[in-house]
Amino acid sequence: FENAFDTDGFATSFTFKRPKGDAPPYLTLDKAVKWQLRQCRAWGVDPGVNDIFVAVDGSSYASGIYSAAPHEYNRLAGIPRVNAWLENKKAARGITYIESRIPTARTARVDRVHHRVEFLLASLPTLLAFYDIEHQAKRFSLYRGKQRANAEMVNILVGGGKKYARIDQDAQRRESPCTGTTKYFFF
Repeated sequence: FENAFDTDGFATSFTFKRPKGDAPPYLTLDKAVKWQLRQCRAWGVDPGVNDIFVAVDGSSYASGIYSAAPHEYNRLAGIPRVNAWLENKKAARGITYIESRIPTARTARVDRVHHRVEFLLASLPTLLAFYDIEHQAKRFSLYRGKQRANAEMVNILVGGGKKYARIDQDAQRRESPCTGTTKYFFF
């Protein structure tokens, strides 16, 4: 399904196939000229198991380590707030009870499949009334929050973002021989 447009009446989804391009050049310290290394801070970036990323510049100061954890991303995106709102709303309208009683789809027995279909058709008006335009608005708000969180993760990686703004400024005044803008190389 390439170059497709899909909608459920509230949200839309576009699926496009992008042509494969050339791979970006691989950078190593061998390719950097000595004068570039004097004016730059080289960072090692590791996508961690428990963290989204950890970036280290090799200095002994704490300001030389940038990291971002999944709980920070979730908080920036507003995921806990939206989940709490949704769970409270589900409990108030009895949706949690309905969703917990939906029979499993993992069966080979025809009578259980019929029971699942009957249950879903009986619950359909209640579920459709719950997942209305307000729910779609919250989904879109969550999408916007994830976009903001992604931008902040990039800002943290590249320049410390809001999380490391003050620490990074103090450390650069103390230890950086560079003047002007600092260039970054990530390996």
